[in-house]
Amino acid sequence: QELKIYKYIGHPAMWITIFSGISMIYLNPLLLQMPWFHAKVLMLIFLITYSFSLEYYRKQLANGSCKRSGKFFRMYNEQPTLLAILIVVYVITKSFSLLFTIIIILLFAFISYMIMKQKKSKKPEKLGE
Repeated sequence: QELKIYKYIGHPAMWITIFSGISMIYLNPLLLQMPWFHAKVLMLIFLITYSFSLEYYRKQLANGSCKRSGKFFRMYNEQPTLLAILIVVYVITKSFSLLFTIIIILLFAFISYMIMKQKKSKKPEKLGE
């Protein structure tokens, strides 16, 4: 199932998005002079890298060589949300705020820390034991 989602939905959507972004720059080259656009492109590079890392982990999981825990993947799953929030805010406000970016990154670092810190929950005891 993971292969189908990645290969037939995620990967083509990523390439269509990249193509549309390049088209947008071609139609409006002044975007390249705006600081918020540079920040957006940096976050997009991180998001594209994340996308390729998913294929790496999918292959590891498929052949049983993955050493990562479920906690890691729960934490790792939150990273595109961080990038999406930053990208959307940059585009909507047409500005770049270093303070806002740092606050959001710290918030997600804290969330990631809490996910990785979670202890295994004990199974409830059955009655009569």
